[in-house]
Amino acid sequence: IYQVYINDPDNGILVFDNIANYLQTLPLKNLEYFQVQEDLLSYQKDHSFRRFDLRSLLTYTIKIPEAGKKAQQIRIQDKHLYFSDKSGLWVFEKQP
Repeated sequence: IYQVYINDPDNGILVFDNIANYLQTLPLKNLEYFQVQEDLLSYQKDHSFRRFDLRSLLTYTIKIPEAGKKAQQIRIQDKHLYFSDKSGLWVFEKQP
C-alpha cells in the first residue's frame, strides 16, 4: 500500500493512503526534512539523526560523526549517511 506523508511542523506528519484518505498524524513536530524508506521514517533533530519505526511507533537514534552534527540535512541510503550544508556534501559509512 502506498502512503503519502505531509509535514506540518506544528502538528506532526500527516499520513494519507494512496487515494487521499487520512490515516493518522505521527507525533513528530518541528521537523524541516524527513525521509521515508520502507517502514522507517528518518529525520534530524537536536543535532542527532533519528529513525521512527512506522510499525512499532518507536524512535531510535543513529550515531553520527561529529562533523555531521551541524549539517543542514542528513539522508540515509543503504549503508551510507549523507550530510550536506551550504559548503558541500559528505558521505560516511553507517556504523552498526
